[in-house]
Amino acid sequence: MKRLLCLFLCLFPLVAGATTVRDLYRFRLVVADQGEAERERAVRQAFADLLVRVSGDRQAPASEAGQALLAGASRYLRQFRYSSLPMPGFPATDSQGPYTPLQQIHLIFDEEGVNQALWRQGLPVWGKNRPATLVWLAVQEGGRRWLAGAEGGEDLLAPLRERAAWRGLPVVFPLMDLQDQVALDVNEVWGNFGESIRAASRRYQPEAILAGRLLHLPGGEWLARWSLYFEGDDVVSWEQRGEQAAPIVVAGIDLVADELASRYAQVAGERDTGEFLLRVAGVRALADFVRAERYLRSLAPVERVQVAVVEPGQVTFRLSLRGSRGGLEKAIALSPVLQALPDNAFAEHRLSYRLQP
Repeated sequence: MKRLLCLFLCLFPLVAGATTVRDLYRFRLVVADQGEAERERAVRQAFADLLVRVSGDRQAPASEAGQALLAGASRYLRQFRYSSLPMPGFPATDSQGPYTPLQQIHLIFDEEGVNQALWRQGLPVWGKNRPATLVWLAVQEGGRRWLAGAEGGEDLLAPLRERAAWRGLPVVFPLMDLQDQVALDVNEVWGNFGESIRAASRRYQPEAILAGRLLHLPGGEWLARWSLYFEGDDVVSWEQRGEQAAPIVVAGIDLVADELASRYAQVAGERDTGEFLLRVAGVRALADFVRAERYLRSLAPVERVQVAVVEPGQVTFRLSLRGSRGGLEKAIALSPVLQALPDNAFAEHRLSYRLQP
């Protein structure tokens, strides 16, 4: 009966897939005032966070290359403005007189300028198209075991979401609706039954699946065991201990971001020389051409895009890469815009794709 119900419910999938992270280069910080010194401090702090977010490397700001970039952080600032920080319920005046609201600064950095600077310094660049990670988190405390999101656990999910946003990592959480409850229970997550976890996750079509088991030990310490599932039999597992649960969850997300960045971020030194011809079939109108060209220009491994040949129903572009062919193929695979054609793997400097509707 369980299998029949699950089969019926799977007729209504919910797709996660890869996600375009749009605010990688935008920050908002609280500042003491609108003076130049305070602005410079905020710019430097935000730029250090930006180095981590765009490179995927937590050590980037402390590296020699990162320190060189931090010294000139202001040159990459494209726009800034100030606003008052909303304080709902706070009185307009107090015993000391009128209340002065806190100030926040909004910063926008130059995407292309930052990326180019990281390439020149030999730091990796992780593009805006990033794999979505589905998170299953089982918790056991005081003899009770539950799945976060189904029976509480917001105190753990909130810092997880916040850290994932800080790292520029798209995360998805199960709806915990009837379909999820039928497909997977807490004991299957706790037992780390990979086949069951993968099967229950298919409706979301994630690029990666994070299964976490968080145990409150008798002595007060917390133990976390994590498994990060990729396509096929590819699994990365680790465990952590700590005095509090939330910091362990945050550290777990950091390790997920580190692992994904190691797979998808590109370093300029890892480049394939020469130009690549990339044929895009399914280009039947000007709007198709514009969409394909803009998409290719948006990819982090691509340095330059030129039109090589225009034929009925298809266009061939000439690409110069900052990174490798493998990195380019990984970046394209994260998005539904282009689908690889069967002859894609047979020519050294030629790639074949079809533009999807």
